[in-house]
Amino acid sequence: MSQITPNDRIIDLVSTYNKDSLTVDNLVELRDIMYNNLEILEYNESTKAKEAEIRWKRTAAQIVNDWYVYEWKSCTDLVVVFLSLCEAIGLETYFVKLKKKDSGMVHSVTQVRIGNDWYIFDVTNKNSKPETTDISKDKEWREYKNGWILWKKWKDSWDLWLREFNDITKIQVN
Repeated sequence: MSQITPNDRIIDLVSTYNKDSLTVDNLVELRDIMYNNLEILEYNESTKAKEAEIRWKRTAAQIVNDWYVYEWKSCTDLVVVFLSLCEAIGLETYFVKLKKKDSGMVHSVTQVRIGNDWYIFDVTNKNSKPETTDISKDKEWREYKNGWILWKKWKDSWDLWLREFNDITKIQVN
């Protein structure tokens, strides 16, 4: 089972979209669908343990059924849901995991193909826009922006062996 396999609820959310007529603006709309439907819970000392229990464990279907993520700790969940929305439309996508060169911080973004162009899109930022750029699977260590480098990319976080909270050490050690 894939982490991004769409369920009926996800399919319903994108039922009006057509792969062949999709535009970059539609990617922004898909991101907005997520934010219009989910609750962003506060991340603090009292929610820290709960967030650690679910990090990298939920499928897109589970996230959509729960409709919540934790602020500052939701990039993977948001990317997984976004990729599932794209999957339901039939778009080719990648889950992209970045890490900060000098701090060990990690971040997830999407790579989506529309027509012949690939777009990198940080769906965790409500003001971001998709950008045409190339991140190659062959070059795991490619400079991105502001000191972020590509760690790896694949279909979802589970394909990168990120399934448990402590799996973050796989990224930080490399």
